[in-house]
Amino acid sequence: MQIAVDGLLLTGNFTGVAKVILGQMAALLNHKFSFDIDFIFIVPQDTDIYSLLGRRDFKVIYAPFNGCKKFKRVVWQQFKMGKLLNEMGVEILYSPGYISSYTFKSIKVTYIHDTIALSHPNLCTAHNAFSYQILLRMTALISDFIAVPSESSKKDVRRYLHARQDKIGVVPLAPTTPDLKYRPRSESRYIIAVSAIEPKKNFANLIRWYNYWREEGGIDHKLYIVGNLAWKYDSVIYQYNNSKYKNDIMMLGYQPSLEVAKLISGADLLVMPSIYEGFGLPVLEAMKSETPVVSSDQGSLPELVEGAGIALPLKDSIWQVAIPVLLSDKRRLKQMSRDGLKKVQNYTWERIADDLYDIFAYAYKKKHVKKDKNHL
Repeated sequence: MQIAVDGLLLTGNFTGVAKVILGQMAALLNHKFSFDIDFIFIVPQDTDIYSLLGRRDFKVIYAPFNGCKKFKRVVWQQFKMGKLLNEMGVEILYSPGYISSYTFKSIKVTYIHDTIALSHPNLCTAHNAFSYQILLRMTALISDFIAVPSESSKKDVRRYLHARQDKIGVVPLAPTTPDLKYRPRSESRYIIAVSAIEPKKNFANLIRWYNYWREEGGIDHKLYIVGNLAWKYDSVIYQYNNSKYKNDIMMLGYQPSLEVAKLISGADLLVMPSIYEGFGLPVLEAMKSETPVVSSDQGSLPELVEGAGIALPLKDSIWQVAIPVLLSDKRRLKQMSRDGLKKVQNYTWERIADDLYDIFAYAYKKKHVKKDKNHL
């Protein structure tokens, strides 16, 4: 059987979704399937997928454009890629980056990470909100099966994309940061936030709260913000430039995965005050590093931190008070570290590959049973 995996989002400095796509590709290659599968990975022409995965036991289709060409990517994905795969006799197209190909005629399995373009369009760029509102609806309609990372995302896919219950399955993600041989020791105490800087991450309020923690909460921690300047970050830069504690706020920009793992491991606390998340990878990466987690109570975050971290409503008064109190409670922090490490053991790439294998087999069987009935 030939399964094609759409890796057209693998370009530039990998964050969030791109890291997940690469992780899923590696997990599928490592999985022991009960039948022979030839994987075909589709990537932009400027992406060296063989080097990224460190192996060559799969086929590659290089799309005729660089990964930064968004318009070309969508057009080629929708009209050229599907036809090419049809001609090759590919039986399953797995699209782990939200969108499937309209012109592909066989079995389509799609991973939809979130529905932010429909549920929170104000938190997207105008272009993404418009294009994904169209493409996500189309994808939900044509996909034989939709995988999502959380129960929250499943509800959103049902609500906003009107997908049937029997064609949606939850496949939780796993940490994307590499394993560390030891927990780094830091000369300074700090709180860390890890995410691209954009409106949904709520970092402008985080800096405001940090000012309060230093002024009124009695903490001396620094604040590390790790992530590239994505879009509409003016309010974050404004809060940073006008903070009395600017010298203790480290805007570290994009960092490679190994460095992110070290930074998270050295922190006393990871905070994720997002307005919306379909999953929330930094939470798992903190748990893996035995770093306590406090998140907002929005989107999937409550189910992710349940039993291990703390999910807080997005109210100034709550965040201003809760963090200094928590940082002074060493016993609570140690218990959160232990609970997080225990919980993250359930989130593995092996489990993801198992779940995807079951979905491929289910979709294949269902499609062929339906085809057989049509021939009767």
